[in-house]
Amino acid sequence: MIKLDIISGFLGSGKTTLIKKILDFYKHEKVVVIENEFGEIGIDASIIKKDGLDIIELQNGCICCSMKLNFKDTILKVVKEFNPDRIIIEPTGIAMLSEILSMINNDEIKSNFSINSLVTVVDAINYFDYRDNFGEFFEDQILNSKTLLLSKNQFLEDENRDNIVKSLKSLNQNVDIINKNWDDLLVEDLLVDNMKNNADEKYKKIKNYDLLSTNMKSISSVSISNFKINETQKIKEIFDDFSNGKYGKILRAKGFLNSVLDNTLEFNYVNGQYNIKESDIKTNSKICIIGSKLQKDKLKNIFK
Repeated sequence: MIKLDIISGFLGSGKTTLIKKILDFYKHEKVVVIENEFGEIGIDASIIKKDGLDIIELQNGCICCSMKLNFKDTILKVVKEFNPDRIIIEPTGIAMLSEILSMINNDEIKSNFSINSLVTVVDAINYFDYRDNFGEFFEDQILNSKTLLLSKNQFLEDENRDNIVKSLKSLNQNVDIINKNWDDLLVEDLLVDNMKNNADEKYKKIKNYDLLSTNMKSISSVSISNFKINETQKIKEIFDDFSNGKYGKILRAKGFLNSVLDNTLEFNYVNGQYNIKESDIKTNSKICIIGSKLQKDKLKNIFK
């Protein structure tokens, strides 16, 4: 049986960081990563691809929409062409985990795979904001997960972390919650222990939601490549503007910048917080911006 790891989580929660940790743990196995990025330009694939891994990118829409008709064919093709020991699926941050599980509940897929881990990464800093603004859609990932992994919790006080755990338990009292520094995280903590032979029961418990809640229908993306900005200070100023609503409600921005020092910088923006660091990935300047009610023309103009 081929092991299947599903790593879900809302936009910017830290899924790709976790996957890199998992890949390092399973470096002696043949692993294929199936990615689904929301936007026309793939960013995460570049980050993972530098390790020489096989990647299938599935762009332009969430996995539960764009793969609804070809998910089975895609995953079986992966098996045929790569014969992996393990497949890791990273849905876009606005995927419905219940829909993904429904697609996996296919006789042909179940006969070839066993679920090794089913993890939702929860952004501790933005948890209450996302829960209040994206309601049932956000909760779908929590309700249908086996393990919840809090990210960025080192930036919170103990009382705030405890409040998040209580809120998560009120949504899913049976879920395992890992609330520790990621430096101390063991991949073994993420393993599923009781789903392999009871998958059907799990699917029966999935709460039925419309594919997109009202708030999620407004989410869109804009992707820009080969832009001329090459100064770190300028990109910081743009990110500061992102947080004031000038260009819409920007939830996530990520990409690469070729700087004036002739090196590549990798940047990540999540709901008002951002970081910029040097990268050894050789690529062109590109950015993918995700949010609601985006002022797309204005965004494109600032990156001219």
